[in-house]
Amino acid sequence: MTVLTSSSIHGRSKTIEDTEKALEGILPNRTAYMIHELLPSDSDSSSKENTPTRFIGLVTLRPIGPKDLVLPDHFFPSSTLSPGCLKMELGYGFLPVAWGKGYATEAVKTVLEACGKERKLWDAFEKVFVRAIVNEENTASQRVLAKTEMKELGVHTWDGDGLWLAGKWRTRDRLRIYGMFVVE
Repeated sequence: MTVLTSSSIHGRSKTIEDTEKALEGILPNRTAYMIHELLPSDSDSSSKENTPTRFIGLVTLRPIGPKDLVLPDHFFPSSTLSPGCLKMELGYGFLPVAWGKGYATEAVKTVLEACGKERKLWDAFEKVFVRAIVNEENTASQRVLAKTEMKELGVHTWDGDGLWLAGKWRTRDRLRIYGMFVVE
């Protein structure tokens, strides 16, 4: 079984152990939402508790820290620079079986809406800003974010050490930057 790593900097997982190792780097200090597809059921029960499901993807939110990609301030609203603003990064990945069916769009919208509604989660902050970074070649993710309330903030050209991303080694890449306030 492989999971969610076709665009990972670590490459595609080939074993369950590879997947577990990749998840070690994803899950700490993050809020992770496991996305499941409801499958057809032979039972007459209308209860969703008994409906069979299968895992199809993951949506994560995590605070942006000092080891994360630093982007120029001009991409972001000036109020994101205030100490009272929590800056978060959105990430997601879906298995190929779920591609093109609207699951990513629905899941990302739901997570962003939930963040805005759960104000008590963010009591220590005046504002919460969520950013997402998409490789310019990843048109599917660009469409997903365009269908949410996230706004495209610009394109950043990244230069750096060799990085495995979207199936090839890169030392330079164009990244589309998206963002929105979930709490203002």
